[in-house]
Amino acid sequence: MNLNLNALREEIATHVTSRGLVIFESDLRTVETEQAIYWNLDREPDYKRYVEAAKAAGARLITIFSRELKSDFFDALSEKLEALHLDKAERRSLDRRMRDLRAYEGFTGHIELSFDVSGRDYIFDLRADWYDEIDDLMDEVASAVDEAEDDDEVGDEPMGPYFSRN
Repeated sequence: MNLNLNALREEIATHVTSRGLVIFESDLRTVETEQAIYWNLDREPDYKRYVEAAKAAGARLITIFSRELKSDFFDALSEKLEALHLDKAERRSLDRRMRDLRAYEGFTGHIELSFDVSGRDYIFDLRADWYDEIDDLMDEVASAVDEAEDDDEVGDEPMGPYFSRN
């Protein structure tokens, strides 16, 4: 998969509007799992088919969300790690992973399209392979933070739009 989805994001936006649909620039949507239906990217990775399905279903508006990996993500993550009492090996491992992922700084790694019909959210969720590493790293840090909070070692400062303990 393409390492930087930014050009694809622009291509998708152009295609959606060319099909007579309206784009709504969105933050990441939080939807109830039972109301969400995800497009099968393994079977049909073409966003154009998704857009055609939206149009055929009567949608007039498609939300689009994208996330670019920014340096503030790493700054916030580093601050969280500094507050934790990790053993040297674990800290080195996390630092190495962060350093490796910095290669993608400035890249768009996540695009989500969605539309709503009859109370159901239909979602096209595309992520670059490296973005899964970001999710894994965040989960690992969140677990360490939760453990530390159980031990009353860390406060409740959030890590911005990249971090959620949901």
